[in-house]
Amino acid sequence: MYGILYGPFRVPGKPRIHLDSYIFIDSKRNYPSQVEVEWSRVMKLDRVFNKLRFLRKDLLCRLTPPETVKVLVELLEEQPGKLMAWA
Repeated sequence: MYGILYGPFRVPGKPRIHLDSYIFIDSKRNYPSQVEVEWSRVMKLDRVFNKLRFLRKDLLCRLTPPETVKVLVELLEEQPGKLMAWA
């Protein structure tokens, strides 16, 4: 669903081309480079574009250190009971 951010997650490997050829079939866009992720616990942040305006950039794939901290802080504030899940 658009406007929802899930995280944090860890990337155990390198991006690959067409890891799953059907994963974005409903999006009407082509994303051939994909990466697998691992989750310890999933946190959900609703209305992400209202809270983190820098994520509005189209196809943003790299955050600055301050932007990364803001994402983690927003996730924590949305679900404060899950702080220990990051360890």
